[in-house]
Amino acid sequence: MAIRTNLSIAAHDCISSLGVFISGGKEEKLVEEYRKLLNIRMASPDQIVGNLSGGNQQKVVLARWLALRPRVLIVDEPTRGIDVGAKVEVHNLLIEMARSGIAIIVISSELPEVLALADRIVTMREGRVAGTGYELTVIASVVIGGTSLFGGSGSIFGTVIGTLLIGVLLNGLVLMNVNSYIQQIIIGVIIVLAVAFDTFAKSRRKRA
Repeated sequence: MAIRTNLSIAAHDCISSLGVFISGGKEEKLVEEYRKLLNIRMASPDQIVGNLSGGNQQKVVLARWLALRPRVLIVDEPTRGIDVGAKVEVHNLLIEMARSGIAIIVISSELPEVLALADRIVTMREGRVAGTGYELTVIASVVIGGTSLFGGSGSIFGTVIGTLLIGVLLNGLVLMNVNSYIQQIIIGVIIVLAVAFDTFAKSRRKRA
């Protein structure tokens, strides 16, 4: 299917006359608007979507639903199967959409993606809410990664390791059906222990 058709197919009511005849001019304007907005790299609107890179294919799908001017947008695994550079672009687009006032629900199995995008996280298991919360998880990840709560910076590698460790811990707690409030208490204890260890290590270095 051509980019033009794929992008405009959900918005026919907006670009047609009497809901029957598609206006070529309106369709062209719609495609060009979202080409610029989402920076879709294509040879022409008549190019086949399947010939685009994975990242640009994802952008076309996003553009298709954005053309409806939605108030709520649900995206399921928005960056699965695309390269790192394209993931960053899609993440930035989702963040900009949220800033523009669109409520975005992201369904993802990738913890780093969830941490990068979400204001609030809800963990689901077998159709039920298994855990909620966001702030403590992020703080724990960066503290384990070496970032002080009182200022300073840690390494990206350390933060990634911290995120993975917290992710493994939370997944384990969910599998054991541990109450979400208990999960947050455990994360809080980890933060306290990580800060205490960091303070102790710094005092030892100063004495040396």
